[in-house]
Amino acid sequence: MHEIPVELGSRSYSVLVGRGVRRELARLIPPAAKLAVVVTQDAVQKAGWLNSLDPGVPFEICTIGDGEESKTVATVEELCR
Repeated sequence: MHEIPVELGSRSYSVLVGRGVRRELARLIPPAAKLAVVVTQDAVQKAGWLNSLDPGVPFEICTIGDGEESKTVATVEELCR
């Protein structure tokens, strides 16, 4: 597994990439979390990559449209509704 930093100043974050990374999700969820939401895209879901997903807490999967154009504040607002 590799951790790739995405440098965006105050909005920086890391992306984990590699075989088995989805099994590391439970390690990354804060201990106080009671629920989780996994936001994904159709291609990821159809490929079956989420079949063995286990974030360690009850979770729901929400699917957004494919492509970068779906990664917007409007999409976040829609998910929150």
